[in-house]
Amino acid sequence: MPKSPGSKLARFLALPTACMALSLSMGVAHADTGIDFALHRPANGSPVCKASEPASNAVDGTLSSVLDKFCSLARPAWLRVDLGQVRQIREFTIRHAGAGGELRSWNTRAFEILVSRDGSHWRRVVEVVDNTADVSHHPVAPVDARYVKLVVHVPAQDRDPATRIFELEVR
Repeated sequence: MPKSPGSKLARFLALPTACMALSLSMGVAHADTGIDFALHRPANGSPVCKASEPASNAVDGTLSSVLDKFCSLARPAWLRVDLGQVRQIREFTIRHAGAGGELRSWNTRAFEILVSRDGSHWRRVVEVVDNTADVSHHPVAPVDARYVKLVVHVPAQDRDPATRIFELEVR
């Protein structure tokens, strides 16, 4: 018996495959498409440059102004995101200063990304020593983690001391 176009089943079946992006297997959510696991998740980090530039700005999904970033003068600076549950991660994307409309010479130069299932035991999955890009993409072998930590060792191309992260995306 065919379903009417307004039925719940018909609307569900009409959803694009890209919208059905999570599946559960052995208690771990898997990314099948571009779902950003870090989007709007709790984030904290090293002391900020200004109260208006907290860690949560790096996971809010916007690049609305040059103030919409996480900024820290700490060395090393760090940003930690709780994904809420263990997720299978395959890629990280970082939107640096240039992506947010600031000077490209302020793009993060050297950093590492660590993951953890429990927030205590960390494993490095990405290490970059010579980034110049406004947006950097870091595919990794699938790894299960609940927490992601970005640690910035060299915050800019020039001698500027501030770390500026506009977005940290986890897929």
